[in-house]
Amino acid sequence: MTSAYNGRLYNAIVKEGQPFEIVWDSQIWDYAAWVIPKGTANRDQALEFVKYATSAERLADLTNYISYGPARRSGNAMVSDELKMHLPSVPEHMAKGIRADSEFWADYGDQLNERFNVWLASN
Repeated sequence: MTSAYNGRLYNAIVKEGQPFEIVWDSQIWDYAAWVIPKGTANRDQALEFVKYATSAERLADLTNYISYGPARRSGNAMVSDELKMHLPSVPEHMAKGIRADSEFWADYGDQLNERFNVWLASN
């Protein structure tokens, strides 16, 4: 058992024929965002880029290169049914997911990593 990015597992399973299986229960997910700094000189171009890059069509097209699911639900409808079973963003997989808690890790990450390393060194 291991934890891994689904894109790497997809390649191993589908392209290399490895006997792995992804278990979607408790997958960890989080939000990502584009930011346009206030006062940027190219605001209109930046807005056009964000609009383009976050369109359902572009997000769905990304799955042709790596099996990271579209960040928009509307993008899932544009992905083949065969590929959907490998994507973290389809509703049946998202329903089992857990959102990453960045505040928790900011508060306790160093302490927990230290404890883990002590445990690891003792085994």
